[in-house]
Amino acid sequence: MIHVYVQIIDVPPGFAPPEIREQWKKIVLPVITESEMATNPPNTRYGVDAANVGGFTVSRPRAVAALTKRGRSEAAGFWTGFPFGPYLQFRKDVCRVIRVVSR
Repeated sequence: MIHVYVQIIDVPPGFAPPEIREQWKKIVLPVITESEMATNPPNTRYGVDAANVGGFTVSRPRAVAALTKRGRSEAAGFWTGFPFGPYLQFRKDVCRVIRVVSR
């Protein structure tokens, strides 16, 4: 089985203030699988920012945990405090794909 991760390599676009978006740089996040998406469908009430449509989808709780682990509490608090659905998306050109093979 192949698990795909992305590392955020540049400041992603979006509605968050620049100082919050900057804190994503160098964070590594697992990409959501189709089976995870089917088990927990996205909340259509809160759509993806238009600048990130078609990007890599990640779990918002896992993303917040990764920010917290790296000591980026301001950004973690920002993404925890909004009523988003369970996922975030990052435009492909701000990500580096990492594939980890497990058996």
